[in-house]
Amino acid sequence: METAGRGRLNRVVTERLGARLLYAIGQTRSFVATLDIEFRDPRPRYDFSRDVVVFGGMSANQQKDCAISREALDAWFDAEGKGQEGYLRAFREHRAEIQAMARDLHLNEKVPSDGAVLIKTTDIQHLRAKIKSQARHAKSRR
Repeated sequence: METAGRGRLNRVVTERLGARLLYAIGQTRSFVATLDIEFRDPRPRYDFSRDVVVFGGMSANQQKDCAISREALDAWFDAEGKGQEGYLRAFREHRAEIQAMARDLHLNEKVPSDGAVLIKTTDIQHLRAKIKSQARHAKSRR
């Protein structure tokens, strides 16, 4: 196998086994520095089967789907009754905040068995407070 191909395979195995291991030992992804997440895909999509807006991230060179529930968009981002386009518009208008929440969940919450990142209505209040606190702390350190 080529060196580049072997490296890619090692990263895939590491991410999959890493997520399972972290789940098994009850650790978060922040335990492993290389498991940060970046958001590069600008195109969110509405998934009717799950009733969520899905947006892409990259972690350990692997695509990671993140999502925010319709209920969270309705309750916290003024999307109630606006349909699929309203959910997508609400996501786009609040993209930075929603992605910051997804990053926090990805890094700091216990890894679920499926490795998914899902922002639920019950997550929003504490994530907003946590992110604001981190921003204030970072600003005061400057």
